[in-house]
Amino acid sequence: MNQRYRLPRRLILRVAYDVLRNRPRSLRPDALTALSTLQKPPLVTGLENLTSGPGLLVLNHYSRPGLNVWWGALALSAVLPGPVHWVMAGGWTYSDRLRQATLEPLTAWAFHRLAAIYGLTAMPPMPPRPHEQAARAVAVRQVVAWLRSHPEGFVALSPEGRDIPGGVLGWPPPGTGRWIVHLTALGAALWPVGVWEEEGRLRLAIGRSVALNLCHGEKEHLDRCVSRQVMQAIARLLPPEMRGEFNAPDPVEYNGRNGFIR
Repeated sequence: MNQRYRLPRRLILRVAYDVLRNRPRSLRPDALTALSTLQKPPLVTGLENLTSGPGLLVLNHYSRPGLNVWWGALALSAVLPGPVHWVMAGGWTYSDRLRQATLEPLTAWAFHRLAAIYGLTAMPPMPPRPHEQAARAVAVRQVVAWLRSHPEGFVALSPEGRDIPGGVLGWPPPGTGRWIVHLTALGAALWPVGVWEEEGRLRLAIGRSVALNLCHGEKEHLDRCVSRQVMQAIARLLPPEMRGEFNAPDPVEYNGRNGFIR
């Protein structure tokens, strides 16, 4: 049976108050506070695979009804050996005009304020809409500046950038692969992270660092080729039924309730 994931009301109120006042908060203590309320705390394996930064952590956008994607981010933030800078959504997007006119600007304001108090980066969705090009360029520069100023730290992001029906892996939006190449060109090692649930418990597995093959060809080919490599690296850490079209042979095999074997 899946456990219930609920943020402590006191924490929600404190964060909301600081969002309104634009007062900084620290992510790790808040993550530990949130996780302390769970009956079964998340299990994170593979920390021994991490070396010192700079690093780039890429994880699947795992969520389901009752479990929002931020629980995986909280679990990872609580255990990393160095500072972490998350790239988060700059707001939710909707297909109908009513919510586009009401909820989109509201979530954009709230998410940018939340990113500001925790020192994170709120990124417009990819591919960016014409009016978001400038905001996206600013966000990219912000991530690069943080990475350069925190050589011991980790940038973390979900390449998919959205919920995928059925919990299986999906393709990242166009442009994601080239951006990952840009970050690794700055010296950041790339570590895949798989997020899923097992026996009612959230599981995170950190894999070994991945060396990208920078495929030759046009920009679009490079982008898709790198995105595939990244998603395959994540897939190798997940149960087979979650891998979707990124199921590829690998020496790491999933072994049911006993986890992973090599």
